[in-house]
Amino acid sequence: MFSQLILEILVAILLGLTIGYCIILNRRLAIMRDSQGEMQKIVRLLNEAVNRAALSVEDMRRHAQSVSEELNGKIKSGRAIVDELGLMVQSGNNIADRLASGSSERPITGKKQAQRRTPQDSLRRTLAVSGIEAADPRSSEHGVQAKRELRQALETMR
Repeated sequence: MFSQLILEILVAILLGLTIGYCIILNRRLAIMRDSQGEMQKIVRLLNEAVNRAALSVEDMRRHAQSVSEELNGKIKSGRAIVDELGLMVQSGNNIADRLASGSSERPITGKKQAQRRTPQDSLRRTLAVSGIEAADPRSSEHGVQAKRELRQALETMR
C-alpha cells in the first residue's frame, strides 16, 4: 500500500506539472493568436502596398512610353529641320560661290558702277550691319572670306 500511495503521489505531481505546462502553453498560444491577427493585418497592408506599387509601375511604364513616342516625334521633326537647314546652307554657299566668281569676272565701270548696286554691295551692307568686315573682292582669299562672311551673316540673321 505504501508503494501504491507513493505511486499515486507521483502521478498527482506529474499531473500537476502537466496542468502547469498546459497553463503556460495556453498563455503562449493566446499570445500567438493575438500576434496572428496583427500579422494578418500586416500581410493585408503589405499586399495592398504591393498592388499599389504594381499599378504605379504600370502607370510609369505607360507614361514613359508616351514620352518616348513624343520625343521620337520631336527628334524626327528636328532631323527634318536640320536637313532643311543643311540644304539652305548649301544653297547659300552656292550663291556665295556664284557671287564671288561673278564679281571677279564682270567688273562694272563708269556711271553704271555708281548707279547700279551689286549683290556684293547688299552683302557688304548686311555684313556691316552685323558688325562683320567685308573682304576686298580683288583679294586672293575673297572666295573663302566671302563664304565665311555669308555664313556669319546668315547666323546673325537667325
